[in-house]
Amino acid sequence: MMLWNSTADKVGAFEQAVNADNGNIRIAMGFNEPNEPSQGNMTPDQAISTWNNDIAPLSQKGFQLVSPACTNDDAGLQWYAEWFSAGPQNVDYLAFHGYTTNATAIIDYATTLHNTYNLPIMLTEFACQDFSPNPVQADMNQIWDFAGQIKDFVNNNSWMTACPFGILTVADLQQWNVNTLNSLLNSDGTPSDLAKFYFS
Repeated sequence: MMLWNSTADKVGAFEQAVNADNGNIRIAMGFNEPNEPSQGNMTPDQAISTWNNDIAPLSQKGFQLVSPACTNDDAGLQWYAEWFSAGPQNVDYLAFHGYTTNATAIIDYATTLHNTYNLPIMLTEFACQDFSPNPVQADMNQIWDFAGQIKDFVNNNSWMTACPFGILTVADLQQWNVNTLNSLLNSDGTPSDLAKFYFS
């Protein structure tokens, strides 16, 4: 379960989910892209207060705690630096999101985070996707190459785990302006070949 940001409605929904948990969910995740104004939009100070008050105590209930997930850019690195300097409690995993057509950029970012904070890394959203102002999206051959590099990296580093951007249909990806060739579900609801590759 995830606490998206520190607004009262999101905190309330998160607390309800925690209280309703029957023991099946043992992972609690921090905030969604807090360094992005259009997403979680939280300062490190805001995030540290909500984390220590609402998420950190869940470790006493047996939850594994996953940090806020910033984007894979310099703004994300700066946000992490300020947040960790403020002293978050009980961080078990460090999460980030990776959207780029360059798998090496994700691999280098994950390695930097791991080497800096000495925590296992969760890549909790990623896709072969160009979000630059003048995007040039990958074709299917490039997406397969990207997927192979990411999968090899995850499989060869015990401190690394990853999950592609949801179990998404073409319509879902269109809603989020993500290259639809990254779809993990066919139109009939069956896993795409890309999904089968990632999860095999």
